[in-house]
Amino acid sequence: ENASCRVYDANTGEVFAEYNLSQKGSHTGLIMLKVYRHNDEWKVNAIGEVMNGRIAGDLANEAKRFL
Repeated sequence: ENASCRVYDANTGEVFAEYNLSQKGSHTGLIMLKVYRHNDEWKVNAIGEVMNGRIAGDLANEAKRFL
C-alpha cells in the first residue's frame, strides 16, 4: 500500500527523487519519472502514466513520447 521508488545520488547517498506508487488498476506498467541533465544539473520530471506490457519492449513505442 505504501510502495515507492527512490533515486539516490551515488556520490552523497541522499535521496535525489522519490515517487509514491499510489496508482490502482489492472495496468502492468508505469512510467514514473524522467531524469535528465540540464545546465549541468540533474532534473526530475514526475510522469505517472500507466501502461500495459510485460517487458520493456512492449512499452517502448508508447514510452517514446516522454523522451
